[in-house]
Amino acid sequence: MSLGNTICDLRHARGLTQTQLAAAVGISKRGVIRIEQGQTSLTVDILGRFADALGVRPSELLRLAEERDAADSRNRLS
Repeated sequence: MSLGNTICDLRHARGLTQTQLAAAVGISKRGVIRIEQGQTSLTVDILGRFADALGVRPSELLRLAEERDAADSRNRLS
């Protein structure tokens, strides 16, 4: 899933650094890096905190990631 990429895109769109997002979510900067790179999974609690920090609902964050996955799949098939 492209959840990490989606979080990274939203973070950039909102002009946040990884350090700022980490502080807003309550995790380390390294934690943000690992999530954005897809090296670790999110708990429901952390997903909600990311959504709050990025100004979207958790369901919206997941929907955006699913749309990105679908687009990536279509591009690979082309």
